[in-house]
Amino acid sequence: MNQARPFLRIFRPLTPWLCVGISFLGSAALTWATDPASAPVTNNYNNANDLDAIRQEFSAQFAKMQAMYESRIDQLETRIATLESQEHTELVAQRAEDAAQSAQQSADKAQEAYSSTVASLAESVMYSQGDWDPWANYDDLNKGFEFHGYMRSGAGMDGDGGAQEVFQAPLVGNVWKSRYRLGNENDTYGELIFVNNFIDKAHKEDGVRFKVQSLVAFSADNGRFNNNSSSSSSKDMAFTAREAFAEATGVWKAKPTATFWAGQRYYLKPNIHINKLQIADMSGYGGGIKDVEILDGWAKLGVAWMGGSIDDLNPDGSIDRNIAERNISKNNIIIDVSQFDVLGGKGLAWLTLAGAKGGNVNILSKNVNYPNTSGFALGFVHTIKEFYGGFNQASIQYGKGAASNFDSVIHFPGRENNSAWLFRVSEYFVIQPIQEFSMGATVVYQYSNNDQVNGDFHWISAGLRPVYHFNKYFSIAFEGGIDHTHTKQFYGSQPGPGPLTGANGTLYKATIAPQITPGWDFALRPSLRLFLTYAWWTDGFVNKVGLPNYKGEDNGLAVGTQFEAWW
Repeated sequence: MNQARPFLRIFRPLTPWLCVGISFLGSAALTWATDPASAPVTNNYNNANDLDAIRQEFSAQFAKMQAMYESRIDQLETRIATLESQEHTELVAQRAEDAAQSAQQSADKAQEAYSSTVASLAESVMYSQGDWDPWANYDDLNKGFEFHGYMRSGAGMDGDGGAQEVFQAPLVGNVWKSRYRLGNENDTYGELIFVNNFIDKAHKEDGVRFKVQSLVAFSADNGRFNNNSSSSSSKDMAFTAREAFAEATGVWKAKPTATFWAGQRYYLKPNIHINKLQIADMSGYGGGIKDVEILDGWAKLGVAWMGGSIDDLNPDGSIDRNIAERNISKNNIIIDVSQFDVLGGKGLAWLTLAGAKGGNVNILSKNVNYPNTSGFALGFVHTIKEFYGGFNQASIQYGKGAASNFDSVIHFPGRENNSAWLFRVSEYFVIQPIQEFSMGATVVYQYSNNDQVNGDFHWISAGLRPVYHFNKYFSIAFEGGIDHTHTKQFYGSQPGPGPLTGANGTLYKATIAPQITPGWDFALRPSLRLFLTYAWWTDGFVNKVGLPNYKGEDNGLAVGTQFEAWW
């Protein structure tokens, strides 16, 4: 197409000459026709006047032909110009479309990066507002792949330059793992969460969403059971899968918020961050449905069947070195009602029905029999999201028999029996009344009995963590905590109930920690900190706290550095 125009431009000036040539040939033919020597005698054009008339007629015809050809050439040039213009327009339009697509792709990538940043900050804010798993509540439906996680690690030492010890009262918290955390952790722990959202245009239009999520946890006891100066090996870093599940939301048209799920996952685990207390932890293997709107949207209902996860890590991520503890699977039916308005906040209530089959377990080379157990648990958590710049969370719970530990597995066969029971109340809040000051604080009371000799157990705990923010990035945190227990129930060196050596005493702990964080908020992470911790305890806790470095002593010291992050 683009080569036709030059050809026509060359052909146009030759047109008159072509016409002249044709006229000359015509005249020659006529001359030949009137030459008696060369023409038949029957030719009618036998004089000059007839010849001139014929020449004029030929000239007129050739002029007419020339005008016709020039007109056609003009039309062709106009057509070619139109086609070239259209081609140019289409080319420009295509380039503009390509540029627009490239710009949109760049904008999408920028939006994804921005969304990830906002999500990380939003999740930290959600932590500060009492959300236990904020990434589960911050869904980006336009994002196919999500990566979330939690990590902490650092280095510490005791007062003599040896390995750092943690200071924790005996028998307190779920699986005996509760302690005030700041400057009181000596492990590396991480959770890497991978989420894939199956994005489909038709599904989005229908409000349907499918997703798959996995969580890999890892843990190591820093400086005590491994040598961090050398490469890691399987014996000093423990790995386990904590989540591997799939969800489908929006497939029940009558209940569009309802989510069906199956697999292994974290489930029903409200907690108190500053002292590592899991109010409940029903995480494990199972399936169910959650977020079903009931009572005209007043609340959401969840029903699940759970069997406990059994692995090498405790719920707080520490590696279990207590060989007297054995995780025994049990079946749990959990019914929970959440997100209902009550007393100026939101409520979560649940009922757990639990049962475990009896059997035998080997502890310290001794066969220990445990009976069939069953039980139930009730719990209620009340959360106010707007509370002096933070949130307030209060809980009350009661468990009986196999459900008395508020966990998805049996941890201590024989003691979590049909007669065992536990009652606990807690109060936990985070406030930030002014930009420069924030604080988290908690109070816990627990009373339980496992129907064994002197089985009554009382635990009272109180702690606070005030933070002064010098500017957006630099702050200093203080933490003080008290744990008091009263009981004679404590394992000695033998399996089963064993000798009861008593656990009556009080532990005091104080920490100062200058830190760097990405903002003013109490819960913004990552946090990079130095810490100095001093703890002291009464005679009843001697040889039960700070072991082994502080055996026989009633006080201890820890100094070190740590980072903590969630995203």
